[in-house]
Amino acid sequence: MLTPDLPANFFLSSTTAGACASISSEIAYTPGLETSQIEVMVENGRICLRGTAPDLHAIGQAVAIASEIVGYDVRNRIALRRRG
Repeated sequence: MLTPDLPANFFLSSTTAGACASISSEIAYTPGLETSQIEVMVENGRICLRGTAPDLHAIGQAVAIASEIVGYDVRNRIALRRRG
């Protein structure tokens, strides 16, 4: 049975949304990242991480989490949060 009238990129979009949700959730619940403010965007086969993190270790953790998703390149745009 054929799938009725779904857009050509329907399954890609579903997979993309799933990847984004999975990364965001894992970042939110990883010890050391709970104070980070990281936005995850997935588009055109690329995961982009943006926002701030308290230290370089936290940035590395977030990038490692995103890198676990097979089939996507990861672009890190996370900045260190200024203290003060």
